Amino acid sequence: MRAVIAKSFARIHHANLVNFGIVPLEFVNKEDYSKFSLGDEIEIPELTQRLQAGQEVVVINKTTGEQIVCKYNLTPKQVSVLLAGGLLNWIKKKQKVEV
Repeated sequence: MRAVIAKSFARIHHANLVNFGIVPLEFVNKEDYSKFSLGDEIEIPELTQRLQAGQEVVVINKTTGEQIVCKYNLTPKQVSVLLAGGLLNWIKKKQKVEV
């Protein structure tokens, strides 16, 4: 699963990311933005499980060892779309169930 981490998102950008299966994450503490540099390797452990449970997400900067807490603003439907890999996959799966 892919993710984008930002200080904030415009509504339409947020919706587009979800539709393409990309998790929009926001820094809980906006100053944490400065703890990342171009080329840093990051890891987001248990992303799927945390989305399903409605829990905050911990992002690990493997280059520096920092752990940063991120949040997301997603409806249950948006979580379902993300877990399906995007809106098109979600629609295909939904159609298969209805047939």
